[in-house]
Amino acid sequence: MKKFFKKVPAYAVISLVLIVTVAISILAATTVLDLNNDAKIDDEDVKLVMNSVVDKSEGALSDKTLADYDANGELNVLDVIALKKVIFANANINDGFTKGIY
Repeated sequence: MKKFFKKVPAYAVISLVLIVTVAISILAATTVLDLNNDAKIDDEDVKLVMNSVVDKSEGALSDKTLADYDANGELNVLDVIALKKVIFANANINDGFTKGIY
């Protein structure tokens, strides 16, 4: 029984480290995808990417590498699709919780 209680603090520390790591990862992902820095990943971010794809100077990104989600070295419609997929996935998850499905 004493061995069990000696291991409990170690498990607690490991759990805490994992929780903090996941939280930091989520924050980092949100920061990377949030191109207009409004703390949301939404259609406004998609508009920035789309304007950058068609090279509109107004409403385009100053650093296009920020939106190169597939890391192929160029900004194109595949990057727009990737961002839309993330937004759609988040909307479905959030809708499920607000509607009481989960």
